[in-house]
Amino acid sequence: MTEDLYSVPFASWLCRVQAALAEEQPAEVPCGDCNACCRTLHVVHVRPDERRTRARIPRRFLLPAPGLPPGNLVLGYEKAGCCPLLIGGHCSIYEDRPLACRTYDCRIYAAAASPRIGLRSPARSSAGGSPIRCRTTAIAMPR
Repeated sequence: MTEDLYSVPFASWLCRVQAALAEEQPAEVPCGDCNACCRTLHVVHVRPDERRTRARIPRRFLLPAPGLPPGNLVLGYEKAGCCPLLIGGHCSIYEDRPLACRTYDCRIYAAAASPRIGLRSPARSSAGGSPIRCRTTAIAMPR
């Protein structure tokens, strides 16, 4: 069942996001065919305990995370601003993607760009400068 993004109370959604970040519950971000966050110059934190993720990422893409204890790494991006693991428009390690990717919920940007929220300019891709389009009506948000 799908429901409109706006039919889910914001506070409830925010609590679920916070719980996922605290690893109290799994994140449920239905990416589908969307890869906008993979194309927007994000530096992704890879924690020391993410063993499966680290095993899947080629070492050349990982760097020490500045300001964090040893063992914390960051996954950078390519010249075009895309994640180096985005291959053919899809995440090549989706099943084992970093916690930062699993819990990142870009739907907040689509909601913020909505006339219902009041912001006038949509989020823009730093790689291409064009507005990021996210599906908001076809996303099922768990209650």
